[in-house]
Amino acid sequence: MKYIISILSLGFFVFGSGQDYDYELVSVDSEKIYNTIIKDEGSLFFGTNQGVYKLEKGIRLVEYNPSIKGPITTNLKRETLRISFTSAPKNIPIGEFGSSITSIQSFQNYVYVISRGKLLIFKNKLYSFSPYESVRSITKSYIGSYNGIFQRGEVLTYPTYTNGQIKEYDDITFICYDGIFAIRGDQQDILYDAPAGNRIYGAIENIFKLQNGNYVVVSDLGLYLYNLEENLFQMIYDGLDGPIIPLRVTFRDGFEFKPGFWFGQNNTLYKINLSTYQVSTIQTFDAEIVDMVSERDIYYVLTSDQKITSLYSDNHRTFVVNKIPLAATFHTLEHKRNYLFISGNNGLSIYDLSENQLHNNVVIDEFNRGAVFKTDNSISLGGIHGVYRFENIDLLVDSISTDFVVNELDYRSDTVLILIVILLGFVILIYVFKNRRRSYNNQEMVLAIQKYINGNLNKVDVVAISEKFNIDNNLLYHLDADFKPGDYIKQKRKEKAAELIAKGFPIEKIAKVTGYSVSYLKRYF
Repeated sequence: MKYIISILSLGFFVFGSGQDYDYELVSVDSEKIYNTIIKDEGSLFFGTNQGVYKLEKGIRLVEYNPSIKGPITTNLKRETLRISFTSAPKNIPIGEFGSSITSIQSFQNYVYVISRGKLLIFKNKLYSFSPYESVRSITKSYIGSYNGIFQRGEVLTYPTYTNGQIKEYDDITFICYDGIFAIRGDQQDILYDAPAGNRIYGAIENIFKLQNGNYVVVSDLGLYLYNLEENLFQMIYDGLDGPIIPLRVTFRDGFEFKPGFWFGQNNTLYKINLSTYQVSTIQTFDAEIVDMVSERDIYYVLTSDQKITSLYSDNHRTFVVNKIPLAATFHTLEHKRNYLFISGNNGLSIYDLSENQLHNNVVIDEFNRGAVFKTDNSISLGGIHGVYRFENIDLLVDSISTDFVVNELDYRSDTVLILIVILLGFVILIYVFKNRRRSYNNQEMVLAIQKYINGNLNKVDVVAISEKFNIDNNLLYHLDADFKPGDYIKQKRKEKAAELIAKGFPIEKIAKVTGYSVSYLKRYF
């Protein structure tokens, strides 16, 4: 018989200060009297007044031996009750139950605590949280909100707020607050002030650096080419027909865009040539474009009909690769490794591109549009209560419940299109392979990738593989139906960590070899 532990009112927990704990309480069971927790052969067993229960997964328990009641020994036999209190780690919000803990056990992504005969289950949040009031923009050094702009924790005297993006480049930082404010070392300048009723260039929302050193400014009036040295704005696209949604791209090699700037307006994706200012249509959708992000030649477009459309586009052609139906309305989209982070007013979801799985309600909170920032190792999202920062994304996805997103009607109707895409993918693969110094067939390519992963466990990811072998991220997953690079990396890292731990290597050495952090190894191995 299986049991889902009931989630009771948690009002009796008094946590005191606003400390950010690593774990959160997810379940409390007071229907039985719990006595002991025993870990045996990779499983957890619980001794209770109603018999022995076995953990099936997470918060699910299954009846194991109802004839043995009360405390149990390590061999799951009846034991005499002895009360001895222990303590919980400080990163667990145990509240008033902290002084009466009789048993505590960490297992996988959870911590199980018995106090006063109740079973309390805490789950690792797998993210950190920093409280700020209504975050609008995040960079390496800045947090911009409606109630202040913070540079490494210190609030700026001006501007007093931002409702647009902050862009932090190596030599200059721009704050878009309807106007534009610039910070260069100790020098601070208002480049364009925009008091209500006197906005020559409209309300500034975003700014992007070009390869030639100039910038593209996004305003509610349109697109402007901006020359910083002369502080000169030149309109290159009139945006009165609707809001402009700029493509979010990775900042590489000192700039974001080369000759063409991509943006959405209403239901159309455009590209404007930054030399001639000629605008060309890339793709038209059935609904309005809400947000867009790119990863190499793949473009992910979020539309108001609760869909994400992935496009392949190069200098010669553009075609739809896939359509992902969503279960709710979202406003912000970002790509990180092989995942799409999708946030909205009702929470955060994550889509696993390699498994075609949507993980809903990863965090339930109200997020702000465009408040997202990623580094090589993490991604941060801003909401009305503060900043959520994620590092161990693979572990996060492994630990959360999964909703499979399958719209059979849509996929049946797109069967011919999908077959065409796959065929084009293999044509591209053949072209890539033939133009490399060495030519691989698919199986040879898989073996070469596996060898590369094995030799670079401490730093490899899917993006690095794509760049190393000059193969598109999406096409990488069509080499072999049984080979998923992301899963292979995770498995090999776990195997290597377990091997080195068994051999007694220092944890610092294991971290260096596997790419795991020391704190991660201490927590999960």
